[in-house]
Amino acid sequence: MGMLAQRTIKSTDYVPKRFALKFGSPPTIILEYLVPSSGKLFHHKMKLRNLHRASNPDAVVEELMKKHELYLKNSRLRSAQLAKLVSKLIARQKEAETKENKASKEIDYNHTDLNKLDDEQLNQHKKKMDEVYFKNYKDPKAEGFVYDIEQDFESDEQVDGSWDNS
Repeated sequence: MGMLAQRTIKSTDYVPKRFALKFGSPPTIILEYLVPSSGKLFHHKMKLRNLHRASNPDAVVEELMKKHELYLKNSRLRSAQLAKLVSKLIARQKEAETKENKASKEIDYNHTDLNKLDDEQLNQHKKKMDEVYFKNYKDPKAEGFVYDIEQDFESDEQVDGSWDNS
């Protein structure tokens, strides 16, 4: 029965090379580091699940330093550098929320050409439409389902029906 010598891992076993940001859900900071003993590069992902627009970058950095101490406790890394990256993630979240708010304003779909919107804005409108659709959706297998309901709707607005000559 051979005993393997258990090696303790130290922060000097990791040499940070560069950072990357992933502006997704959840926002993520990716650290690329070198393991000198093997000469190989690896990535360590630090997901910031609780990051929101009012987050304090310094508090987030402090939490990151505690949670990922093995990778971040190195003289080459400065907390100011991490704070700058966290600030970029927070700024991007603020931008995304602003875009969502603009898209979620009431729009008169009878007078708005959705073909002129960019893909991101169009997808936001489609998402909103899907929410309304599924809220009103009736499953054909559900008890009490009635097929082909005819209903008249009253409108204050006069609609030009000259195109329908039937």
